[in-house]
Amino acid sequence: MVNVGYVTWELNRERPQQSATFALPPDVERIVLLSELGSESSPDDTVAQATGETAEPAPTASPAEEPQSDEPADTTEVQSIDTAAVADSAVTAADTVDDTQTRTPLDKADDRLAEKEPEADLCYTLGPFREMKTLRLVTREIKDYVIEASFRSREEQEQSMFRVYLKPVGSKQEAKALIKELVSKNIRDYFIISDGPNKNGISLGYFSDKSRAHRHARRVRKHGFDAIVEPVFRTYTIYWLDYRIKAGNEIPQQIFDQHLDNTAQRLSRTCA
Repeated sequence: MVNVGYVTWELNRERPQQSATFALPPDVERIVLLSELGSESSPDDTVAQATGETAEPAPTASPAEEPQSDEPADTTEVQSIDTAAVADSAVTAADTVDDTQTRTPLDKADDRLAEKEPEADLCYTLGPFREMKTLRLVTREIKDYVIEASFRSREEQEQSMFRVYLKPVGSKQEAKALIKELVSKNIRDYFIISDGPNKNGISLGYFSDKSRAHRHARRVRKHGFDAIVEPVFRTYTIYWLDYRIKAGNEIPQQIFDQHLDNTAQRLSRTCA
């Protein structure tokens, strides 16, 4: 009975709950029971409680000492910066790329044709023309071959004859008296000069041959008259035709052969 009563007392009495704590070696992990997984404390806290160590709070990093994260920064901002950089790089590359490596041979040929300067027009002077009629005829013949044409004129003198004459006297009456003397010496080719620097002089004839003129003058001198021989110049107008023609164009030679004589020539000149 005593034994039964002791057992009953042992079963019904309250025993203080004691939790046995055992220090674990540092390199041994503690086994976590399933009943402990639902608790709010972390495994590290449980280990600290089991080992009797107090966990120190993790130090708070200051802004200057904040550790850099391995994770990439804001992807939107990075994408924007990269796009601008890529665009700038593309423009720079396009500006510095060698033109000869990117263009086709046909493009290069076109460039050579574009850079080739067009041939300059050619300008000539044709003449001289002694007759206005001939000048106009040639101008009509070449109008289909030239860009523009114009003519210019100039007064010229040429020695045409030789004249034998007597020096002027004081008046026309004196000139008539001198003529009577000439007639008496059988000199009958004469007339009184009515104007010019030799007015009231006596003309004794015109000769195309210089020797004949001097021979006649010697014969008159033998009769006591002071005969003079002088060349006679004729004033006339000559014309020059100036024209401009495209490089490579040619005026048919037969036009020149048909309308120009041996005195005419074509001279190259600077285009205005």
